[in-house]
Amino acid sequence: MTERVLITGAGMVTAAGVGVEANLRTLMGGEGAAFAPARYLHTSLTIPVAEVPLDNNELTARCGLQPSEAHSRTYLLALLAAQEALDSAHISAAQAGKLGLVAATTGAGIEVIEACYDTLDQHLAAIPNFSSSNLTDSLARYFGITHPVTTISTACSSSANALQVAARLIRHGRASRLLVGGMDGLSRFSLNGFNSIEIVSPTGCRPFDASHNGVTLGEGAAFLVLESEQAAQERGAEVWGELSGYANRNEAYHPTSSRPDGAGAAETIRAALAQAGMQPDGVDCINAHGTGTVVNDQSEGNAIVSTLGSGVPVTSTKGFTGHTLAACGAVEAIYSLLSIRHGVIFGNNRVLQPMPEVSLSLPLHTYTASVSTVLSNSFGFGGSNTVLIFTKA
Repeated sequence: MTERVLITGAGMVTAAGVGVEANLRTLMGGEGAAFAPARYLHTSLTIPVAEVPLDNNELTARCGLQPSEAHSRTYLLALLAAQEALDSAHISAAQAGKLGLVAATTGAGIEVIEACYDTLDQHLAAIPNFSSSNLTDSLARYFGITHPVTTISTACSSSANALQVAARLIRHGRASRLLVGGMDGLSRFSLNGFNSIEIVSPTGCRPFDASHNGVTLGEGAAFLVLESEQAAQERGAEVWGELSGYANRNEAYHPTSSRPDGAGAAETIRAALAQAGMQPDGVDCINAHGTGTVVNDQSEGNAIVSTLGSGVPVTSTKGFTGHTLAACGAVEAIYSLLSIRHGVIFGNNRVLQPMPEVSLSLPLHTYTASVSTVLSNSFGFGGSNTVLIFTKA
C-alpha cells in the first residue's frame, strides 16, 4: 500500500502537436491549435473544432500499418501515442508484453460505424469498432500485452480515472508496470451530442474568459508508463515525476451540468490532497478542467477558491488543444509533468479578460517558475469528478 507510483515515459498526439516535444513547443510559444470547421470529419456542422493535422492515410503511414488495413482514427491516434510512451520509457517490443494496460475512451471507433449507417448490413466487420473494450484489446494485441487489460469510460474524466486505477493496481501490488492513457477521435456522435445540449462555442473556446461561450471539441490520445518505485529502480529508468495523490467523487447533481457552487469538485480536491498527505499551500499550480462553458468555469472556479484560495496559478490547456474528451485527463497529466520537468507555468491561451464571477490567478503567458506540485482536474458528465496530484520525484 505504500509503493510509490512513478511515471517513466509519455507520448501524445493532439491538435497542438504530434508528439510530446511538439506539444511542449506549442505551449511554450503560447499559440494553440487552429480552431476551425472540420477538415477530416464528415459533418454538416461548421462550428470550430480542434483536429490533429493529419488525415487517416498519414496517420496510418506514421503507425507503420498497411493502407489496406481499416482502422478507426481513434485507434491510429492511440497507437502513435502509446508507441511514443514506450519509446520514451526505453521499453522494447519484447518488454512491452510484460506491461499491463489501462485505457480510456468515450466514443471508441464510432466514426467507422457512422460511415456505414445506411449500408450497415454490408459492413458488419465494422461493428466491433464501436466497442470501447475492443479498442483496448486491439492495442493490447498490437503490443502483446495480456494482463491486466481493462477499459475505463467515465466521460471526460475517463483517462484521469484510468491513471487512478493504474496507481491503485501498483500500490496494491497487483502490477508493477503499466501503459495507461486515453483516446478519442472526433465523431459526429460527439459533436452533434455536445451541440444538441447547446454548450459548443460558435467561435472557439475561451476558458475562464469573460466572453466564454462554450466548449471546442478536440481529438487526441495520450499514454504514460507508470511503474512502482522498485520496478523503475531495477531497470534504472528515468523518472518524469510521481503520481502522489488522486481522488474520485460522483456528485450526481445533473446528467451534464456541474453544481454551480463547485461543492462536488471541491470535495474531490480535498480528498486528493488528503490522500497525498498534502496541505493546500503545497500546490504550485493547477491544470484546470476549464472547458470554456459558463457553468463549468464558474463551478470549477468556486471549487478552486474554496479549497486552494485565489492566489495559486490556474491554467486551462484546452485553449491549446480543445476538449479531447476521454483523452484530456492523460493529455493534461503529461502537461502537468512537463510543467514540473521544465520549471514552467503555462499561460491561458485565448484568455483576453478574466471572467469577473470568480477571482482566479490566470497567467496570460507561459513563464518560468519553481514547480514541484501540480494539481490536475478532470470533471465528467454525471458528476464524475477526478483530481490527480503530480509531484517532482
